[in-house]
Amino acid sequence: LLDLGEIQKIDLIVQFLDVFGGVLAMSSRLAVESASERELKDLASKLEAIIGSIGELEEHRNAWKTFTDSLLPIHKNLVLRLVGNGIRTQIMSDALQLDQDRDMEQDIEMLQTHLRKAARALHGRDALGTSNALLEYVEVVKLSMSARSKTNSSEIKVGHQSNA
Repeated sequence: LLDLGEIQKIDLIVQFLDVFGGVLAMSSRLAVESASERELKDLASKLEAIIGSIGELEEHRNAWKTFTDSLLPIHKNLVLRLVGNGIRTQIMSDALQLDQDRDMEQDIEMLQTHLRKAARALHGRDALGTSNALLEYVEVVKLSMSARSKTNSSEIKVGHQSNA
């Protein structure tokens, strides 16, 4: 789709994030509902690693991969595994990261807030709360990417006009 020019890269990433958010929400809800106490503590630890790695590109990407990989064996939903793996492969290099832009401190605080909310819900075995907080996290990423895309697009247009 990108090569054919049918869709802008940022729009495609936002669409992937929509689906990824849904899959992450369902996967986390199912995992929290069926996790043993040990598995729940393990998930909470991995979620804390995600929170602690915000701002560190490679570490953050690896923390997300570790967390999402841990959900799959707990809920054992093969369709979610298939869809989730395909989506994650497509977006992990381009999305779920805001640390390359120094002006994103407010977004990073929002991301951390939603992840901490997910961690509290996870500790309380609140499956729906965990799911919703992770979905809210993905929504912040999506909104930030869209806003940055519009800002970058405006800067490019202004730059071309001043060169004319």
